Amino acid sequence: MGARLFFISYSRSDRSYVEKLAAHLEDAAVPVWWDFQLIVGERFSTVIQSRIEACAGLIVVLSPAAVGSDWVMDELEYALDLRKVVFPLLLEECAVPMRVRRLHREDVSGGRLPGPRFVRRLKPAATGDEPRSGERAAARRPTPRDLADSGRLRRSPPVPVSRPATRSDPRQLFALTGHLAPVRSVAFSRVGGALVSGGDDGTVRVWNLRNQQPLSVPFRVPESAVTAVAVLADDRTIVSGSLDGKLRLWDVRDQRPVGQLNSEGLDSVLALAASPVGTFIAAGTEHGLVRLWDASKPGFPLIWTATRRTTVRSLSLSADGHQLAQALGSTVVVVEAETTVGVIKGHGAEVNSVAFSPTEPLLASGGADESAQIWQPAPGGWTLRHVLHVGHGVLAVAFSRDGQTLATGDESGSVQVWDPITGAALVPPLTGHEGAVYGLAFGASSDYLASAGEDGTVRVWSVRELG
Repeated sequence: MGARLFFISYSRSDRSYVEKLAAHLEDAAVPVWWDFQLIVGERFSTVIQSRIEACAGLIVVLSPAAVGSDWVMDELEYALDLRKVVFPLLLEECAVPMRVRRLHREDVSGGRLPGPRFVRRLKPAATGDEPRSGERAAARRPTPRDLADSGRLRRSPPVPVSRPATRSDPRQLFALTGHLAPVRSVAFSRVGGALVSGGDDGTVRVWNLRNQQPLSVPFRVPESAVTAVAVLADDRTIVSGSLDGKLRLWDVRDQRPVGQLNSEGLDSVLALAASPVGTFIAAGTEHGLVRLWDASKPGFPLIWTATRRTTVRSLSLSADGHQLAQALGSTVVVVEAETTVGVIKGHGAEVNSVAFSPTEPLLASGGADESAQIWQPAPGGWTLRHVLHVGHGVLAVAFSRDGQTLATGDESGSVQVWDPITGAALVPPLTGHEGAVYGLAFGASSDYLASAGEDGTVRVWSVRELG
């Protein structure tokens, strides 16, 4: 059987670039189809639909004009609903649609053409071979929390994702399967055995790890995906961030909502951090807003705000709460007392996650360039200590509470565990998730590691048993 075609989705404003792109891919023996090849008299929408249904994958050229185009967004949504492989090309900075935001995006800004590595990723799909799981964009059926673009919510009936409860890796203790959609974030309480998770089904769930059962009824966020959760220092208050731009507070003990942080003017919240000492809460948004609240005072007053030029994908507060690391594009920016004290440019693609060590002067970052990097302070900024070659786009990094272990979660569904001092991998990758790993958290004693997955599960691993 011959190679299948790749469908190129684009805005007419970018046609001159797409002409060069199509020729470039054809020269590399990657067959493509784009609407320039429509035959006079053919019905446009019918042909588009049939071509997407038959394609090997969809290449979407992202630009402000593209994300503002109903045609491009419809083509992208239809391909994702059909579980097609999606390969995003970032032609211009724009509000990237939620369902491809966590995928690696090839940077073709300035009109440059994608390189050999991108072409190599296309060829297995063209010949019918399955891509690795992390390259299958949002490999799930649509939920009510799916986005057409930049915060607009679908309102379709909920459809549960696959929630495998099998223990495919002997190092996995158990899988929690209450969520009906991908789980984006997890956090442990500081004492006791509680684990908090938040996901695209619009719920915040609290689990008792002793019996793997819910500690309370799910806390529900109306008509919005929950993107981030954190447990505050009092060990009973949870803060959640969601795509509706709200930061909600929940009381675990009383099982009820207890208010919201001052989030006036916020757009979709993608990043959330609470300082280990309980003094500050930080949040970052899709459109580049960063805010800091004082969690040590009644009412949690807003004390600092900043506007960045790009999406804030991750935040981390240092152990003493004095420094805030921000993942901004392919750069990590560290601020202290509203002053920039470090600009880290080590990744070759977008940084998806950052984390301060709670015990050592170290900062970890994980990016779409398939690496995690460990940094340490130096005169005038930060210096690179280790590059960890993960092999897949890194979506999450987390330090253990004792600072002795660093975990990475990636787009392939694997969790890897590293020694942050030596940079060595401690054990073979932990496997079990059927889809990308979006969030990681260590338990209070550093004995347990939880991972949040695209497959709708939270999986818990015993760190004591690793190695």
